[in-house]
Amino acid sequence: MRGHAERLTRLATRLAAAVGLGEQEIETIRLGALLHDVGKIGIPDSVLLKPAALTAEERSLMRAHTEIGDHLLEPLELLAAVRPIVRHHHERWDGLGYPDGLEGEAIPLDQLLTRRPRDRRAAPGRGRPALPGAEGAARAAWAPREGRSVSRPYRCLVADDHPALVAAVSDFLESHGFEVVGRARDGVAAVADIKETRPDIALVDYRMPHLSGVDLLQQIREVAPDTLIAVYTADSDRSIVGSVFDAGAHALILKDAPLADLAQALKAISSGQRYVDPALAPIVLNGASSKPALTPRETEVLAHVADGLSHEEIGSRLSISPETVRTHVRKACVRLNARTRTHAVATALRLGLFQ
Repeated sequence: MRGHAERLTRLATRLAAAVGLGEQEIETIRLGALLHDVGKIGIPDSVLLKPAALTAEERSLMRAHTEIGDHLLEPLELLAAVRPIVRHHHERWDGLGYPDGLEGEAIPLDQLLTRRPRDRRAAPGRGRPALPGAEGAARAAWAPREGRSVSRPYRCLVADDHPALVAAVSDFLESHGFEVVGRARDGVAAVADIKETRPDIALVDYRMPHLSGVDLLQQIREVAPDTLIAVYTADSDRSIVGSVFDAGAHALILKDAPLADLAQALKAISSGQRYVDPALAPIVLNGASSKPALTPRETEVLAHVADGLSHEEIGSRLSISPETVRTHVRKACVRLNARTRTHAVATALRLGLFQ
């Protein structure tokens, strides 16, 4: 992002001064903020500048920029104090950051001051000693969600009226670091269990017997206002998107998405973000009552991709160059929040964009 390093440098140095750091420490932080992403020169442009979402392999490659930057600065003795900032600026208070998974007080204050605002936590956890003045405010901005210890897994309740799905999802979550504290088969039971167990996350089907939809979400909010709500549904009806989030949900995930996406969604909302299934994201961006704004040509090209034609074959059929075809596909991927052209086709089919 243009100007990002400069803006971050201004913010970091102001915070450093506010917490009373000395002149030399402030200079170290200034240099660290300017150079924090220097390792991205070792990331291929095809990944660094990719307009669509990154694949898991590409995200792993992107994460390597912290270690690349540290390695680049290693021979420069004058920048020895800057290296920890470059290496650790993506660490997180709960230990789920990278590259070294530092946790809590193990992250030095200078790394905290160069963290990006999007990584902040909502509030400091209970039981942590208060820090005085601006330093306490700076650390509090990155503290874990209130009431949760950084050392224990997130506690989840799974509610769905299909027992086999509940069992499969629960087993998957437990194998990926979550603790399943309850399983319910209807809306009334879900609310009762949530009230009793107070899970960190409630993963609930939108349509269940006895109590469902907006009424279910509102009752969960009433009995457990601190519980994060993730709606897990087979219903891709455009009309539910706005109502789900208006009723207090933090995530909306379709059941036909890979289970890995489910885990990613729950981790995202646990760190203070909101998650929308990629297939539904265009609805959120363009309004719940309208379809994603693909141009007629983009829709036409994507339809031919769905028929299995190559870029060259599509270009010949439409009297345009293969490079122009690639451009239309790339733009369609961006509009549909798709990682690949296959993903874009699947999303378009799911949303009924092909006539």
